[in-house]
Amino acid sequence: MRIPKLKVDKSLPHHYLIGIAVEDAKSKNAGQFYLKYGPVYYHNNDVAKVATAVSRCTDKIYEQTQLEAIKVEGCEDLVLSISAMRLSCAANSCTMHHFSSADKFDDDYFVTLVEASNNSKSTRQKIKDARI
Repeated sequence: MRIPKLKVDKSLPHHYLIGIAVEDAKSKNAGQFYLKYGPVYYHNNDVAKVATAVSRCTDKIYEQTQLEAIKVEGCEDLVLSISAMRLSCAANSCTMHHFSSADKFDDDYFVTLVEASNNSKSTRQKIKDARI
């Protein structure tokens, strides 16, 4: 089994995924961003587990399904959470954004960040740059 080299920054081990939506035109806050999904938190260690699970799926000698591989590596909850967020964002016209940090953030940080982006060009640019 060959494990791919990880493309993570060791100085930014904490990762967050969020889904952002825009208020409907009929809403009193029309056009305003709001946090719809997340954050989904994961660590560089979780990235390594997912990479190993991917390797397990492509191993020719000990073949495993994707579900078996993520269960063995202990990253089933993370993979399913990200998959659900991805589908929900696509179905509800939301955008997904990835943030990495040196320190762990409280979930409320992202609510505040998204709300601040409605009034701050620099914060809006940070959100725009984090879009995946």
